[in-house]
Amino acid sequence: MHRLISFLEAENNLSVKRLKQLYYTLSKISHPDSSGKNCREFILLNKEYEDALKILSIEKRIPSHKNENQYVGDPRSLVLKYLYQYSTRFHPPKNEYNENRFSERTFENVLKAAKNYYIETYELFKQYLEKIIKKFSTLSHNPISLEAHKSLLNSIPYLLYYLTYSMPHYKAICLSHLNNVDAVCNRSNTREFSDLLLRFSKWLHAQIEIRVYAPLGPMP
Repeated sequence: MHRLISFLEAENNLSVKRLKQLYYTLSKISHPDSSGKNCREFILLNKEYEDALKILSIEKRIPSHKNENQYVGDPRSLVLKYLYQYSTRFHPPKNEYNENRFSERTFENVLKAAKNYYIETYELFKQYLEKIIKKFSTLSHNPISLEAHKSLLNSIPYLLYYLTYSMPHYKAICLSHLNNVDAVCNRSNTREFSDLLLRFSKWLHAQIEIRVYAPLGPMP
């Protein structure tokens, strides 16, 4: 998933224009009429192209930081931006959950942005980094907590899609994942993980209700 984004990152050219050029080139190669192959690869390419457009559309409209110590723009928007990047680039929908030092550094962007947001949000993410991400090897041996963690991460892209495009079906998918987090955590015996995951789920629920995504203005 997100092979197109990875290719653009390698070129250091994360632009919609370059994405369209790349898609046009690959579509000619993979189209059944020209390649003689079945349409599965072509369908997959179209899906990845749609996902990549969403990623670039969201990131283009969110203020970026000038350097690691100076963040500009709306604090909540930056928190959501880095949560989105963390969930989609390092935890794609194919269940390739590979926690490592790189993902730690990535989540630290969320933490830096949260310093300029509410102190409660900062403390939540700080605990999440210390108790979930840095202890993922322990979490991964707990199937119930791991399932809740995956559902939590899967909810984040749909939250951003809903806040950006205001389409109810994105909200429904996000809530479905979050409701699964709540259900799974409530039957867990490992309170160290489940209580923190429930708090994170509650925070994401609140973002749905706020609805307004500052760089795009109030949603209709």
